[in-house]
Amino acid sequence: IQLSAGNAEETAAAMKLRADPLAKTNQLDKAIKSYNQVIQWDPKDGRYYAARAKLLNKKKDYGKAIQDIATAIALNPDDADARFELGLLLMGDKNQQIRAMDSLYMAGNLFAKHGQRDNLLQAMEVMSQIDSQSPLVGRLYMLAYPEIIKTSTPVYENVDSAGFTRDKIPQNRKGI
Repeated sequence: IQLSAGNAEETAAAMKLRADPLAKTNQLDKAIKSYNQVIQWDPKDGRYYAARAKLLNKKKDYGKAIQDIATAIALNPDDADARFELGLLLMGDKNQQIRAMDSLYMAGNLFAKHGQRDNLLQAMEVMSQIDSQSPLVGRLYMLAYPEIIKTSTPVYENVDSAGFTRDKIPQNRKGI
């Protein structure tokens, strides 16, 4: 039998239908094996790596889970869910907190871009658990609540880009 790309993708999708119930019933080893087969049929679909990563995470096989989620992101850089999952995986490692924040921040931006406010708020909540003082959390807050920012930010008509009012520029700013 000669397989075309379309047939391989269809076969992978059909095999995924078998893997999902196994995952839902916590038959992790069988579900992972099924996803291994799915990925063999369609290795260019990042969703399959992300699904397997979640299963590996449940099994506490964090190294393999991170590899799978990184592959999912490499295949689809705009996958907000995969970036969120990477942030969750990394946040447990004290040495990876900055990478976790970056990943969660990127996920939050993507959630905002796609109008997924609940997911954006969840990313902010997880980021706050890592570092509630991070300026990244504040930036995502502005994405989540633009109507608050618009109404609470005062408008200064007579202010230059450095924040000085035009009629009160200090003498020491000559030539700037």
